[in-house]
Amino acid sequence: MRYLGTNSVSPKNKYADEAFEGKIRQPVHCDMIHDHLDFPFAMTVNIPFVDTSVDNGATEFWLGTHFQGNNGIKDPALDGPWIAGEYLEKRRLERPPIRPPISKGSLLIRDMRLWHAGIANETSNPRIMLSMVRPLFSSNEASFRQLVRQFNADHLPRNKQGNG
Repeated sequence: MRYLGTNSVSPKNKYADEAFEGKIRQPVHCDMIHDHLDFPFAMTVNIPFVDTSVDNGATEFWLGTHFQGNNGIKDPALDGPWIAGEYLEKRRLERPPIRPPISKGSLLIRDMRLWHAGIANETSNPRIMLSMVRPLFSSNEASFRQLVRQFNADHLPRNKQGNG
C-alpha cells in the first residue's frame, strides 16, 4: 500500500468497524475520550464495504451534536467517551437520531465530534466499514497554532495558557 504526500493518512489512523450478527448496540458517543476543542479539529471518513440498512446495523447519527462535542457530558459511570443519558434524552426531544442507509463504497465524511453509535446487526451477513481519521490541522501550521491560542485565551486561566 502506498501513501502519497507528507500529510497523507497513515496506517495507524485506519480501522475496521464491523457488526456481526447479534453484536450488541454501542452506547452513544463521540470519538476520542479527551474533551474536544470547540472547533472542528478532525474528520472521520467511513466507507462501507456492503450496503448498510437498519437490519444490518446502519450507524446511528445524532445530527447537529458536533457543535457541542463531549465537553462535560460524558457519563461518569462508564469508562470511555459515552454520552450521559440525561443529555441523550434532552437531545432526542430536540432532534432524534437517524440511521440512514448508505450504499457500498460511498464516502461518509463527518466531524469527529458528532455523536453516533454502532447498532446491532440483525442479519447473518457481517456489516463491515473502513474508518479513517484525519486531523484537519498539522500542529506546525500557523492557522492551527492561532486556533489553539484563541481556544486557550477563551477557556483557560491566564497562568495555564500555552503558546500553541
